[in-house]
Amino acid sequence: MYKKKPSYIFIGTYEVAGFYKNLTKGFHILGHDCDFLTYQSNPFNYAGETKTNILVRIIKYLNFVNSRNTSKSFIFFNNTIILFTQLCFFLYSLMKYDIFIFGYGKTLIFKNLDLPVLHFFNKKIISILSHGSEARPPYTNGVVLSPQNKFLSNSYLVNSTLRKKKLVNYHFKYADIIVGAPYTNHAFSPSKFINSLSLGIPCDFDEKPNSKVKISNRVRVLHSPSNPIAKGTEIIKLVINKLILKGYEIDFILIKNKANSVVVDEIQKCDFVVDQIYSDTPMAGLATEAAWYGKPTVVGGYKLKELKDFVRDSMWPPVISCHPDSIEASIEKLIICNDYRLDMGMKAKYFVQNKWSAPKVAERYLRLIKNDIPKHWWVEPSSVCYVHGGGVSFSSIKKVITNLIDTYGIDALQLSHHPDLEKAFYKVKSN
Repeated sequence: MYKKKPSYIFIGTYEVAGFYKNLTKGFHILGHDCDFLTYQSNPFNYAGETKTNILVRIIKYLNFVNSRNTSKSFIFFNNTIILFTQLCFFLYSLMKYDIFIFGYGKTLIFKNLDLPVLHFFNKKIISILSHGSEARPPYTNGVVLSPQNKFLSNSYLVNSTLRKKKLVNYHFKYADIIVGAPYTNHAFSPSKFINSLSLGIPCDFDEKPNSKVKISNRVRVLHSPSNPIAKGTEIIKLVINKLILKGYEIDFILIKNKANSVVVDEIQKCDFVVDQIYSDTPMAGLATEAAWYGKPTVVGGYKLKELKDFVRDSMWPPVISCHPDSIEASIEKLIICNDYRLDMGMKAKYFVQNKWSAPKVAERYLRLIKNDIPKHWWVEPSSVCYVHGGGVSFSSIKKVITNLIDTYGIDALQLSHHPDLEKAFYKVKSN
């Protein structure tokens, strides 16, 4: 039986663009006891972990040491110590926490071995698989299909697809609730899941006045890709150069591999943000942060207009979304129309500070914990037939799908449970 106020909530063991830090803040604002801990240091310094734990500090240190070594025997030895330490922390957590919210398919123990045990002890488990690569099919994932992926081959895609499907099914089997994104989670989900767009991205950023005042009349455009290939950075640069050749005065700011504080500083100085070209969601992490500071964002993607059908109008983020082929026109409009740019920025700011504020999103997660779930939050995966993926052009997906099916057959896609989607992918190969 659910207690009206959970005695303790655990959030971890992974961070994505400040999502879990802000969700934790939301629970705290609402008066709920909640701990947020991660097993790895965040490369963008989002921080926000609520407490220290000697076991977690050991795990984090050993993970850091592993990242600096290439010796297989050394890493194996380290991983053995990490596993033992994870088991100890798991036993501690089992006694302390009632609710577990896990992100990005990561739990307390290697390979999520703790999920069946938590399930056995009737712990409430919410698994958030909506960030992208943790659930998206590898053959539609721009991060996987990157030319820089030295392992990329048809056999690699087949094996990684099977592993991805097993991971998703495993979480569905043992978690009480799965939070997913319609265009990311529809492929492998065996049953309905909660639409992440109905919950929102928790926002609670430090709004410090920027000491540097803009003195130039040039339009300042920011692009800060976490993965330049998947975000379409080279194409964005070409588009900006074309617009400069047209005569527009543009300062293009490109930030890569910098701390979040640097990105925030540039967001406050820019006129607008260009997030990415091949997105399968309207407002991801960077666009959310830009909105908090009143800056509009251009987001390219396939079928984003159709994605609106899966969420109520009041929860659709006000971004400048467009087809990848229309990215230049969308950027140009923001450069030309100052009033439009300011209006979209203010709408975005109002949306995230009211609809997606940390306590508002935490309230919705509390409804998941209480099983007080509106029907329109659910997504039936069979109702989604999206083949365009994320972080990659559709022309590239066509080539990959054709090679996979020609070499291994349609079963390589692991979509027999979703016949309509399987047929749609076969048509991609045929066209």
